[in-house]
Amino acid sequence: MNILFISLLDPSESGSGNQKVTLLSAKYLSSVGIHCFIAYFKDSEYSSSQLVFDAKFKIDYNDLDGFRSFLIDNEISIIHNQASRAVNMKFLGQAVAGLKVKIISVLHNLPGTENIRYNKQSLLFQVLNRWISFKWLIYLLLLFFYPITRFLVKYTTKRKYKSIYKYSDALVLLSDAYIPIYRSIANLKDPSKMVSIPNFLSFDYVERNYSKTNELLIVARFDEISKRILLALKIWKHFLSTYDVRDWCLTIVGYGEWESVYKDFINKNDIVNVKLVGRDDSKKYFERASILMFTSLLEGAPLSLLEAMQMKVVPIAFDDCMAIRGFLINDINSKVIKSLDISEYSRSIYDLITNEKLRCKLSENAFNCLHYFTVKNVMLRWVDLYNSLLK
Repeated sequence: MNILFISLLDPSESGSGNQKVTLLSAKYLSSVGIHCFIAYFKDSEYSSSQLVFDAKFKIDYNDLDGFRSFLIDNEISIIHNQASRAVNMKFLGQAVAGLKVKIISVLHNLPGTENIRYNKQSLLFQVLNRWISFKWLIYLLLLFFYPITRFLVKYTTKRKYKSIYKYSDALVLLSDAYIPIYRSIANLKDPSKMVSIPNFLSFDYVERNYSKTNELLIVARFDEISKRILLALKIWKHFLSTYDVRDWCLTIVGYGEWESVYKDFINKNDIVNVKLVGRDDSKKYFERASILMFTSLLEGAPLSLLEAMQMKVVPIAFDDCMAIRGFLINDINSKVIKSLDISEYSRSIYDLITNEKLRCKLSENAFNCLHYFTVKNVMLRWVDLYNSLLK
């Protein structure tokens, strides 16, 4: 069995969660005798693919014959499409026409994220925080014609989802709860090709004792629409003004175009005991942090949440994030707060800070519930799916 992964970027171990998942998947499959290949659209400065894959191919939509020859020459059995929303699915369909190659497409986000992210707040941010340029003018026009452009975004998303499903032999979502959402957006009558397989842990699942510090942690891309870091800063401000606690700090690891907004908010509101460390290896922060502030709204399978729990960091999350449902259980392995209840979120921070026994119990439970998400357990489900398509 030969598997071809498709990625938007040539994968890097220091890249996005999607890139890490691609590399770890290929490493596991290679370890059990399955040959793995990679096809991508854009080069990566820190590519790690040469260490993992048998061969790689840079896709050019003007070179269908070249891509098709790569499939034939390497006897590809299955295309594992990790960039479903970005790939021209018709191109893949034409490439495999007449070949015994199956296509599995994976959606790594909450279905409909495109529609939720396209809103006035996001467009207004781009208009107010960019220098006047051609791109600035585009955002201004999109904002001016918002009712029309929003309709077009929803229409385009529906067509894209239909195309992904049409040209795939299987469509993998990250949760059973996402299947009816995808089906509704694409207006599908037959959902038989849809299955759910979660993402796996990115670090080895090994019991360890960590030297924890008085530190809360956020690890996220600086994208307010999805991650709601401004909300986290408002919670931290509320916490500091409500409770007399000064020996704990909040560390924020990440980067993105909203960084200046976050820094301005911190300075204007005189928020103390908080630091933005930029882009950095998150593992060392997970190892020492005690509490994870998780305020995300839009997640497929939140990798930072899994990584935190793996390092015995207790998460606090809002219940309006679909990705945590059935996974985080309040007062068992986490603190789950009613949507946008800043006061209760602050109270939970205080409870965890002042009750070490509770914090230790939740951190141990957080770690112990992750056995389902080990690389081996998740990848066995992928191998089963591969085999079922090739019968």
